[in-house]
Amino acid sequence: MSRRLVTLNWVERSGILPFFDDVVDIETGKFEKHAPANRLTWCLPRRYEIPVVSDWGNIRNWLNEATQGDNESLSTLLTFAAAVVRGRSDLQIFLYLLGSGGAGKGTYCELLKHVIGDQNTWSGNLTGLEDKNETARLFGKRLAIFPDQDKVVRELSNFKNITGGEAVSAKRLYKDGFNFNYEGMSIVTANSPALYGAGSWLKRRARVVNMNFQPTVQKNLMPLFIPEIAAFTRYLLSITNEEINTVLHEQYNTSGGATKAYWDVAVIQDSIAAWVEECVVFEEGTFTQVGNNKDEWKDKEYNPSISTLFGSYYNYCRGANEKKIESSNTFSPKLEDLCQKVLGHKYVQHGRDNTGRRRFVGIRLQHEGEMPISDTLTSTLPTPTTPPDNPESSADKHSDNPDNLLNKKINDENEIIDFPPTYKDNGADSEGSAASGVNETSGKGFNKKTMPPGLSKSSEKGGNDVNTGVSTTDNQNSGKVSVGNQQSMGASINNSPSERKLVVGDRCEYCGDNPNMQKQYSGVLTVFELKYGKVTLTKADGGYTTWLNPNDLRLL
Repeated sequence: MSRRLVTLNWVERSGILPFFDDVVDIETGKFEKHAPANRLTWCLPRRYEIPVVSDWGNIRNWLNEATQGDNESLSTLLTFAAAVVRGRSDLQIFLYLLGSGGAGKGTYCELLKHVIGDQNTWSGNLTGLEDKNETARLFGKRLAIFPDQDKVVRELSNFKNITGGEAVSAKRLYKDGFNFNYEGMSIVTANSPALYGAGSWLKRRARVVNMNFQPTVQKNLMPLFIPEIAAFTRYLLSITNEEINTVLHEQYNTSGGATKAYWDVAVIQDSIAAWVEECVVFEEGTFTQVGNNKDEWKDKEYNPSISTLFGSYYNYCRGANEKKIESSNTFSPKLEDLCQKVLGHKYVQHGRDNTGRRRFVGIRLQHEGEMPISDTLTSTLPTPTTPPDNPESSADKHSDNPDNLLNKKINDENEIIDFPPTYKDNGADSEGSAASGVNETSGKGFNKKTMPPGLSKSSEKGGNDVNTGVSTTDNQNSGKVSVGNQQSMGASINNSPSERKLVVGDRCEYCGDNPNMQKQYSGVLTVFELKYGKVTLTKADGGYTTWLNPNDLRLL
């Protein structure tokens, strides 16, 4: 019996998400029972069959508020959360959250802890990770959080290893040491840049998000977020691996230039980057001597026309009171790495001229009035489209209320809440239409003109959605509906024989004058969402309408 039970190679099955009672195949959405062959040693801290709300509006509103309408930051936060759920350690990246206290860094980390489970999360500091006993605690975790880090000037070999896919050494007290590969994701938060340097390794791995929002009232948001964790998890699973790769990996190609967010951080935490920002111009065909005299401009006025690079660098550091200044021996290789691999200027070369003097080809020193490097950098990240349709549960799964693949839920007000529809990119009309700019065609992919996935324009300022109900009149208007104000999704039915509010789930038909819509929206339509005096409905084939004027609908 022992021979049959003992296994020498413990390889966890990939591509599944375990719960207390079941596992789900992430790609297909099929449910399976736990099995020894899965080799699982962890799971999400909840059962699959639990009552849940099917929207994550509070989380969505807070994300909009915390990122202040920055779609690039929003896309990064959402896709990184999806990568945590999927265990995408193969990306070899970490999230670098920067901003003053109270800006939302801790809230985001706490949110992910609730998504992936506190028992699956490790928390510590960067320098402590060099201790083998502390490193052993990281074994088997899915998320590592380094909160509120102070500036680190020492080498961080273990941190580089866990974010780069390399093995780390660990040792539990009174036990033999062992090596392992960390298979989770990592987050570093700090009030100001905490990692020394701006080399190519940091550019390859850091996904920088600057969080500068300051709420007027500080409050604990977790009581609002926790009921929406299951719905948020479902949404994260709808973000595909292709979308994650595009936002977090492909757009950060190491051969290309740095993003502005990364460069802003580099300028603060690295003296060479700060000097390049203020004193260097990239120009093919030019060359400048490197030099090695740190006191070249100590007792005279600086002249960029005749200065060497090292002399200019040291003069800048002296004036900026930089604490960490590179020596003449380390200056050239770090400058070359910064120019070629961080900023993407491959034509910049370090070598010697005919007389043997060291020089850089492709850069020169700035003169007064010339543009700094940061003005040439632009954001490159796209924003995802509406997520794909929610996977269906398997036939042998009897629950109609699953945790993260919920198709619909009927609440006490008889509202049927379904997975988000796909809207046409109509933009907001004069009445504040909620057309959210999401592509009409559902599925995968990115569009720079779209809002981030699952986020409506009503949430851009961080406020709660104030939806507008619509009322119907059973008189000469043959069931056409008219607009009525209301502060929640849909409205309860008015018992008056002459008028009642239209609610989510009502059955209608299109009676407008638009011939294209008459053909496209023929048949019975079911009210899906009411907002801003408009309505969107589901069609008989399962698709969705765009936002329609309620006067163009007839109640059945």
